[in-house]
Amino acid sequence: MNVLRRFRCRKGLTSIMSTLILLGVTVFAMIIVIGYSQTIIAHQHDQMGERLVVEKVFIEPSQISLWVRNIGHGDITVTQALVNGTFYNFWEDVIVLPSPVYNPTANATEIVIYDDAFDFGVYRISLFTFRGNELGVVEVDYS
Repeated sequence: MNVLRRFRCRKGLTSIMSTLILLGVTVFAMIIVIGYSQTIIAHQHDQMGERLVVEKVFIEPSQISLWVRNIGHGDITVTQALVNGTFYNFWEDVIVLPSPVYNPTANATEIVIYDDAFDFGVYRISLFTFRGNELGVVEVDYS
């Protein structure tokens, strides 16, 4: 009779231990999934917030002036421009603030690219943030 009581006690302990192990595995898996999804969401949020619209482009023999407007949710720091395959670093990073909700056409920011080699032709211009994200491509025919 004493042997049966010990067997019954162990049987109850086994079910409790298996429940605790399954609960621990479930919580651990949930922590991994939540951590991964938070990383993906943060990355997507950064990309969604960086959106520029090019309003005007002026090309002169020594410079290209771009008037851009931020239609994203946060500030955009532009650090480089790619013009026909040549990278141009800015002396100072250009910070483009988001347009206010009450006047979305306001707050255009001028970005100037200096070089002595701008001549007539087609220019393909891309802007890059400090994160390395390309903000889009503008093609301009300067003739």
